Amino acid sequence: MLGLQGNSEKIQLNAAMLAFITFFVVLGLSIFAKGWLSSYAVLIGIVIGWILYALMIGAESSIGGEMKLFAMPEWFAFGMPIFDYSVIPIAFVTAIILISNVVASIVAVNQILGMKKQHYKDEVNRGTTLSGMNHGIAGIFSAIANVPLATSAGFISLTGQKNKRPFLYASILLIIIAFFPPIVTVISSIPSPIANAALMASFVQLVGLAINNVTLEKLDKRKITILGIAYLFGMGGTMFLPTEVFAGLPSYVQNLFSNGLLIGTGLVILLEQLWRE
Repeated sequence: MLGLQGNSEKIQLNAAMLAFITFFVVLGLSIFAKGWLSSYAVLIGIVIGWILYALMIGAESSIGGEMKLFAMPEWFAFGMPIFDYSVIPIAFVTAIILISNVVASIVAVNQILGMKKQHYKDEVNRGTTLSGMNHGIAGIFSAIANVPLATSAGFISLTGQKNKRPFLYASILLIIIAFFPPIVTVISSIPSPIANAALMASFVQLVGLAINNVTLEKLDKRKITILGIAYLFGMGGTMFLPTEVFAGLPSYVQNLFSNGLLIGTGLVILLEQLWRE
């Protein structure tokens, strides 16, 4: 949101100002507006911010060169897969984190929908199965797979849209758009400060969900200690260390210790198992 993209090392005041305008437009419409204005708060905020950005700063450059109107996805665009033993440890840890993300997403969405459930076994099994298929297909087409994030619950809360049908329609529309590179190029040219501002507005709702979830549990000394250790090591330490400090370590260790989410979630899982109630 502060315009610190690329080689920029200083806050870009114009970009930051537009980002915060977008943030407050999205948040304001979602809270105070009624009807369709509230439901489309995120889209309206992005459009307003994008137009202001283009007028004040200029549109971000699109991908140059010749571009086909219609193109099929390319198989193994970066070459055939190569087996690498060093990837196995980080892949295993990442898989554990992704499963925890599935659980967190399911719990958060159920809370937004007002559904009180104690067990999510069936939902987690379906979610992890489809997530595995999703990652396999994405790998074949050299694409980035969709990852389950509790942020989705923030968007549901922000827009007030709780039906499945709009989500399914949007997913089908994105699949169709993927075959048309010019449309993808236009969408991908949304300025980063504007897109991040809209995303931050949804995180406000997500933080509220997190606090609410924590307060539902009685925080004894054990739980507070586990939360504190994971928070300090995951966010307070790892995320603020420069990547160069891990340069002398093996590649899989670098990937692990340079990711605060992996460290924090891994610590929570480990401490929960070692320190029983």
